[in-house]
Amino acid sequence: MCGAMARVDPITTAFLLIETRRKDQEPVWVVKWRSADGTRIRRRLGATAWMTRDDAGQWQPRTGRPTDGAITEFQARRRITPFITDIEEERALARDGSAAAKAALAARRAPMFRELAHAWLDHLELVEGVKPATMRDYRSALAEPGTTPTCNGRIRKGRIMKAIGDKAAGEVTTPDVERILAGHAREGVGARSVNKHRQIIGAIYNYALRPDRAEQWRVTQNPARFAARRREDGPARLEVFTVEQVEAIARAAAAGTWRTWTRGTTEAGELQRAEEDAQLGELVRVAAYTGLRRGELVALRWRDVKWEERVLVVERAISAGIESSTKAGASVTCRSPTRRSPRSTVSPGDRTSPARTTTCSRTSSASASTTRPCAAGTSPLATLPARHRCASTTSVTPPARF
Repeated sequence: MCGAMARVDPITTAFLLIETRRKDQEPVWVVKWRSADGTRIRRRLGATAWMTRDDAGQWQPRTGRPTDGAITEFQARRRITPFITDIEEERALARDGSAAAKAALAARRAPMFRELAHAWLDHLELVEGVKPATMRDYRSALAEPGTTPTCNGRIRKGRIMKAIGDKAAGEVTTPDVERILAGHAREGVGARSVNKHRQIIGAIYNYALRPDRAEQWRVTQNPARFAARRREDGPARLEVFTVEQVEAIARAAAAGTWRTWTRGTTEAGELQRAEEDAQLGELVRVAAYTGLRRGELVALRWRDVKWEERVLVVERAISAGIESSTKAGASVTCRSPTRRSPRSTVSPGDRTSPARTTTCSRTSSASASTTRPCAAGTSPLATLPARHRCASTTSVTPPARF
């Protein structure tokens, strides 16, 4: 027929290219071809090119076995035909426009792991109300490779997303997870960090495997379930400050001797700094004798102090700069005694001291915090080795200003 355009076979027009990603300058495989409707198409294969530039700037095959996520030119050429075929079928369904074609198109597009991970993060934040600090840790582990956080400018490695982010959620296998964990372990990190990556991937798939979501995400098993868990050593024995050391730190804080440098200020500025130092000294005492978390300490307000009952009620905490409820979701009551009690001797593991009595009614997970007591002449030890036991039996009543 005169003037009619001959149908183009997309496979015969395809050719392979290499380009570098902007964020990390890594070479990636790119395929270009002419679609059946005459449109020129350019798509990435989704894999790193196992190539390197020579002295003349030309791409040459690298020696050795390709790393995870990288493929050779031979492997890339083998992927071209199924890659183009799938895209051409999707384009044909999209051009059809019918309801049946749209349904078939949606069914063809298997959700990627990246989509599943982001859906899981949204569920934690918007449905389960996970604390901002915890969300920050999860987002850090699931960050894209090469992204830069705002806190310290450190480049994110994005181990999980780099390895399986572009892979269909239902196609991720236990060996994929094992490779991620083994690669992280080779970086010299502890077993706890490796297990945390395993736990996050496992939690993502547990979310997807719920009866109301399994079909949507097209997953049938949790690939992290059978991935080897690293053995973690038990917590080391913690040494704690004595009451005399706590008081020395508090006095150093109140005196301002902890400051490593001073800046010229006005008289009003000096008064403000002195007030801040005095407040810091008292905060050191509250932290040492109650075992409150740092987020709970900075959220304290004068209205939380019940002077007549000698009680400190903790109902809020700051997490990643956002004020919310305490970690356990319940209020914490710290009661100070009104009379002296017999002197007692306790072990460091109980986070108690023979000088004060403060009783807190709450249960929480054990954790440790550290401080810099150099200005007070003490050694750097953990001040809160057993925060879940934030009660102590002592012999001296806390000062009236508490």
